[in-house]
Amino acid sequence: LVIHTNDFERRIVAAEGVVAGNYFRLEALDDGFLYLDKTEREFTKYQNVNDLTGGALNLRRYVLEDKEAKTLLSGVSNYHLSADREKLVYRCGNRFGVVDAGKEAKEGDGRIDLDTIRLRVDRGEEFLQIFNEAWRIQRDWFYDPDMHGVDWEAMGEKYRALIPWCGNRGDLNYLIGEMIGELSIGHTYIFGGDMGHRAPTVSVGLLGVDYAEPSGKGFHRIERIIPGTPWMTSELSPLDEPGCPIGEGDYIIAVNGQPVTDRDNIYSFFMDTAGKPVQLTWNSSPTADGAKQWLVTPLGSERRIRYRQWVESRRALVDQASGGAVGYLHIPDMGERGLIEFARAFYPQVDKQAMIIDERYNGGGFVGDMIIDRLERRLWSFTVPREGGPGRNPERVGSDKLAVLINEDTGSNGEFFAEALKRKELATIIGMRTWGGVVGIEPHQGFVDGGGTTPPQFGLLGTDRTWIVEGHGVEPDLEVQNMPGDVMRGTDSQLEAAIELLMKQIGDQPAGLPEIPAYPVKKKVTE
Repeated sequence: LVIHTNDFERRIVAAEGVVAGNYFRLEALDDGFLYLDKTEREFTKYQNVNDLTGGALNLRRYVLEDKEAKTLLSGVSNYHLSADREKLVYRCGNRFGVVDAGKEAKEGDGRIDLDTIRLRVDRGEEFLQIFNEAWRIQRDWFYDPDMHGVDWEAMGEKYRALIPWCGNRGDLNYLIGEMIGELSIGHTYIFGGDMGHRAPTVSVGLLGVDYAEPSGKGFHRIERIIPGTPWMTSELSPLDEPGCPIGEGDYIIAVNGQPVTDRDNIYSFFMDTAGKPVQLTWNSSPTADGAKQWLVTPLGSERRIRYRQWVESRRALVDQASGGAVGYLHIPDMGERGLIEFARAFYPQVDKQAMIIDERYNGGGFVGDMIIDRLERRLWSFTVPREGGPGRNPERVGSDKLAVLINEDTGSNGEFFAEALKRKELATIIGMRTWGGVVGIEPHQGFVDGGGTTPPQFGLLGTDRTWIVEGHGVEPDLEVQNMPGDVMRGTDSQLEAAIELLMKQIGDQPAGLPEIPAYPVKKKVTE
């Protein structure tokens, strides 16, 4: 086979009949090609399909002569063609089958029964292979070819000698982690693998409440109900749903008919109830007499509603302290959720005179540049309609008075974001020095048993030709520490410092929509 690369781009032909989509795993046939069509929405920078990924994609075939694509098999997670391109093996979840390549089939056709397969695994040999693979991944993909000056060959030999002392897969992960830790850099993760049989876990249902300290009255009292967001299924709070009669100060008398006293661990009565209907017996006074019943569905996690309560409490504090002049938003990460949170809070507050962007506890991701692009916009004019008030140009441009909050748990692309705003002088950075890990990663080959490791692959170089942020973090313009005691008392010194700064800036240079001047007079003047 000889491939001529001259004028390669001039020999591209359109696959007529294939509309734009999210396609993977293109494989050639004699008369066309096969590919996977992912129709479900996904917001990930590094989308890929391999033997470990899930999903339900459509396997489609395109015939060049017919100029038409049709679906051969639905619900496919991945597939592979045989060497002669006559057969293909497909995977739907954890089910496999072999069918004719290019012909229509359905899940279950050509099923391969894996229940009878038994493998003899030499753990010592497997551990050695996994270790060597982890070592090679760092060697081949680490952003610095000189491995930060570490003798990588010698380092491999040093830790490889300890493999016989690894009693289980967790020990091997620990050993590999120690080896890659010698590179002294963030994002060197080691994870997963065949950990052997593990007993199934049992969830505990949660009501989204804080219970009061036992007071000797015999029953658990609800001190606080965490509010939810009724129109979002991911943020529902069981006792905050419309129509629920149970309120703060009420007592839980029984759960599914089982009496509960304040000497009992109340959570033990909610074992394996997450997502399942539970009957609560409750009363406004600590007695079973006159108690009532109400059916609720406990949560598997309170994280989302407690996060929302924390964010809204910060926003309310800023609104009250600034008299509505300053907006507030929190970005939990630099992924899909972080972008949604930014849009959810930024646009409704775009007319505020200043904005606090809180990225404390930001877990990183990849959308920092997208948000920076929005914040870099600058007002240059107004559009004045016949009805309604003036609008800004560009549309929905925000104030140039920005404060960004960071802390020790701001990491990765969250640090990238803060350092960029600092260097571009777009915002004042307030808080504490961040984690210090910005050399980026992307997916690489997994281990034979499903585990993996991440090589830091993309270094961050400043325009002054210095390596920035990694190993040190982002230094705030204004250092403010939230002391643990203050946090427990509800004081947020970092947020208060941001409010004070922005209110001063507003006082020095008020912003807002202008008064409409007199309209131009263009009538014809007659003498």
